[in-house]
Amino acid sequence: MVLGENVRDHASIRLQTDIHLRSDKYRYPIFTIPVLLSGRQYIVASPALISLVQRNAKTLSFEVIVSELTSRMAPSDPGADIIIKRGLETRDPAHSLLLAMHDLQIENLGPGKVLDNMSGTQLQEMARMVDEIDSGVTTGLFQWLRHLVTISNMLAVYGPNNIMALDPSLEEDFWLYEAGMSTLLIGVAPWLLAPKAYRAQRKLVDALARWAENGYWNDASDWIKNRRSLNMKYGLSSRQAAQVEVGMMFGILANAMPTTFWLLTHIWSRPELLKEVREELESADGLVKVEGSRRIINIQALKTQAPLLNSVFREVLRITAPVVSVRVVLEDTIIADQYLLKKGSVVQIPALIANLDPNNWGSDAHEFNPNRFQKTVSGTITNSRQDTGKEKTVHPAAFRSFGGGGSLCPGRHFAQMEIVGLSAMLILGFELKPPGGGKIVVPEQTNLMLPLSIYRPKRDVKVEIRRREGMENMKWSFSK
Repeated sequence: MVLGENVRDHASIRLQTDIHLRSDKYRYPIFTIPVLLSGRQYIVASPALISLVQRNAKTLSFEVIVSELTSRMAPSDPGADIIIKRGLETRDPAHSLLLAMHDLQIENLGPGKVLDNMSGTQLQEMARMVDEIDSGVTTGLFQWLRHLVTISNMLAVYGPNNIMALDPSLEEDFWLYEAGMSTLLIGVAPWLLAPKAYRAQRKLVDALARWAENGYWNDASDWIKNRRSLNMKYGLSSRQAAQVEVGMMFGILANAMPTTFWLLTHIWSRPELLKEVREELESADGLVKVEGSRRIINIQALKTQAPLLNSVFREVLRITAPVVSVRVVLEDTIIADQYLLKKGSVVQIPALIANLDPNNWGSDAHEFNPNRFQKTVSGTITNSRQDTGKEKTVHPAAFRSFGGGGSLCPGRHFAQMEIVGLSAMLILGFELKPPGGGKIVVPEQTNLMLPLSIYRPKRDVKVEIRRREGMENMKWSFSK
């Protein structure tokens, strides 16, 4: 399979996804789309079949896709590509950098000391930046969050001497790179088709190479130190490792910011929901500690004592994450004893098919329901009560916003803590209102050429961010 062909196919997949969501005709558990140049592609829609696809990791490979994407997100020299792709056929982490790195990501980004230290640093920096709001600020919410999330995440992950701290102009370069990612991944004359993104990509690679050569990685998070050590162990040079790191920056920054935007706009556009979330946070046992004019939010308590806010987080992801999990069929594979997936074909699991299917979620599948995930992280069908009064639990594989199986996002815990933590601080201590009055209106979503990240809004939302009455002098911080 050639990734360039697969990337072009994503546009047709997105079209098929939209068609599927609008017509019962396409609500099959699995169906095939013939695609010019790259053969057939299987679209898996049923949660039961999605689970079976995830279990067949040996013959339905996610790593092959990752190795191709890695080289397109930040092109490196041929030697690096060889090292990155080496050993995939053995599926043995001892011989494959990609597989070993996958295991490292799960270990470092799962619950534990490494994650807690990064989340603590990140949220404390967010609190510091938010505390600078004294008499209020009028800004585009999307633009403001973009800067806040970028600066705090870079500090938490790459340390105080991260490339954007050393050269603030690189912040804009990253977002130019992010905006042109779809074109860069096609891999055809990127310097011509996406010149701004191409130049920004090169600047980021050069800056990361200098950052590594100057030893600034010593002040980075343990996760980055461990990533660097593993890259060196498998033979990547310092510059080659820096090239790969640009793609990792995309994962760290590109999704958290828009998710926070959607969460805040959905809550503030519904005054009653805002009131309920505030009451939950204010009454939760051990969540907020008061020390004079300081308010300290406990990060661990946010996980267990704020079910409504965490439910809103997952519901926002359910309706705004059009990501597609992709696998290459390495050998003929039969799933559910009846569906043959032919060698050389591609299997696609578009998140929005499963995420918005009424068969999975009930008749309100296309609506924003803040209570959908309050009782279980899998979600409940709230309109399914029968004589028993019980609600039906959604199949765990029906929620695809973080992927699943081998493609389950290892950074999901880190993302949830930053998004929920920042949102809790703003909900407790601040008011967001359009300049001149009225209430916030959730904007329309953009269409994405390539479903790699969260939807962006078609327009920014202009807001005045002011401290709540009685909290004008409060200082905010977080504890682990």
